[in-house]
Amino acid sequence: MSKKKAEQVSENVEVEATADAPWGSAMQTATASSTAESETVAVSYTIRRESLPIQTLFLEITGRFIPIVHRIDNTQAIRAIEVGYSKKLR
Repeated sequence: MSKKKAEQVSENVEVEATADAPWGSAMQTATASSTAESETVAVSYTIRRESLPIQTLFLEITGRFIPIVHRIDNTQAIRAIEVGYSKKLR
């Protein structure tokens, strides 16, 4: 492969990271009043304990910000996270 061709190839390399979602269980210290509240608390915990440390590590290694996507299946929890507040979950 010529040097020019190698340079063209290396310019088009993109970093894509995929990983299996971590799973765990723990004894609950409180009872959620709704599924949406439970989902919101779980996402908050995951972001602080797992997502942000992984994202920081990737940033230090690659020098690039790599977004992390959380998949949530509760529409009320999704809306509360998007808005930053939910009167019903108060």
